[in-house]
Amino acid sequence: MTINTIAIDKELVPQVSEFLHRNMNGRFSVTQWQTILTTQWLDSVPNYGFALVNEHHQVVGAICALYSQQWLNGELRQMCNPHTWCVLPEFRKHSISVVLAVIKQAGYHFTMFTPNKSGLEIFSYLRFIPLKTGLRWLPNLPLPVFSNRTHQVDGDKEIHDILSPHDWQIFTDHRSLDGVYSMVLRTEEGPLLILMKRQKFKRTWSAQLMYVSDYALFARCWRSIRFQLLSRFGFKFTRVEMRFMPDNFSYWGIAAEGHQRFYLSQDLRPEDIQYVYSEMVAMRL
Repeated sequence: MTINTIAIDKELVPQVSEFLHRNMNGRFSVTQWQTILTTQWLDSVPNYGFALVNEHHQVVGAICALYSQQWLNGELRQMCNPHTWCVLPEFRKHSISVVLAVIKQAGYHFTMFTPNKSGLEIFSYLRFIPLKTGLRWLPNLPLPVFSNRTHQVDGDKEIHDILSPHDWQIFTDHRSLDGVYSMVLRTEEGPLLILMKRQKFKRTWSAQLMYVSDYALFARCWRSIRFQLLSRFGFKFTRVEMRFMPDNFSYWGIAAEGHQRFYLSQDLRPEDIQYVYSEMVAMRL
């Protein structure tokens, strides 16, 4: 049987969505999978990922891809986030073909945030760089800090006026995504943008950080931030990946290990890799 690797274009999206609904995750309807596939932040993208098709043009495997431009480490970077890798068991020997089709696209830096167990070895073999997995669940305490250090900012005009152009772009690009919460703070040292999703921890809703515009400032203002996360959103804990935090951050929290995540780049640093413009915000994971 002949198996071909082809780019997922708009015409193929319905068939791939049906395939993923049946074989990857039936909790998402076909329509929801179509939305996930076509959620993009650029006016034009090269594809929505790659698919394996047989001689009858039936989809037997796929990997999706999200594309974005991000200002990282002082430059505008072209980013590709492959995700949702699913191949029928009888065609698994062709699985690597769709991954290679994605990462052989020139000019991109790549992230892989949700590999399955078998994918861990494969992405390591493909020289993806593993990100540190240590994290801490920090309690959000109901102790208001009476200080002029931080003020929460509401209203588009004021938010626009204090955020940098690229943080304003991140804020507006993610504000309408289902399940993404935002908080903008004015501090004595500058503005701070925080994007998060809610996650269950110890049977309570807690904050999982997706993006923080300045982690060093976040650490210095943590006493104020934790009260606002509790009082405004009702989040009892905050999930913080310690790879972002300064070495002198000493607040108590419950230590844990997170999922293994990867990136592929010649010059980006681990601290440059956050979760905006990815399946982490585009999907309810």
